[in-house]
Amino acid sequence: LVATVGPVARVYSLDLNDATAHKFPLPHLESFLEWSLSPDGSTLALILDGPKLVFMNIADKKVREIKVGTWSQLIAVNWAPDSKSVYIPSRKPNGDYVLLRVETNGTVHTILEGSKVPRYTWGIPSPDGKRIAVQASSGENNVWMVDF
Repeated sequence: LVATVGPVARVYSLDLNDATAHKFPLPHLESFLEWSLSPDGSTLALILDGPKLVFMNIADKKVREIKVGTWSQLIAVNWAPDSKSVYIPSRKPNGDYVLLRVETNGTVHTILEGSKVPRYTWGIPSPDGKRIAVQASSGENNVWMVDF
């Protein structure tokens, strides 16, 4: 899948045999800010304006909105290797940055809590799921590794 994001967002599936793109239907999801396909290929995670997190089953196109809490911003979305949760850098209403792990059943865990600096911009787990690399913008563009 490839996507364009913004006010008129679209997702396309690419046929590598003949290099054609086919519009992938996103029912009721005409705009999204970030997206990620689960490692097992079954679920699309989308961050919508609001902010909202939704999971869409690829096979039947059913959409499930997840209540993430009173976060003022959801920044990015990256899947855990087991396709059972996503990592989302976010902001509290007071402006402090956090890194969340959100399970597909809706359970939310705070992995890291910060202040207004550094700004967590992504969290990408290792293939074995035992660590996560976190990009934390502090003016020096640091990447931190966190063990679980």
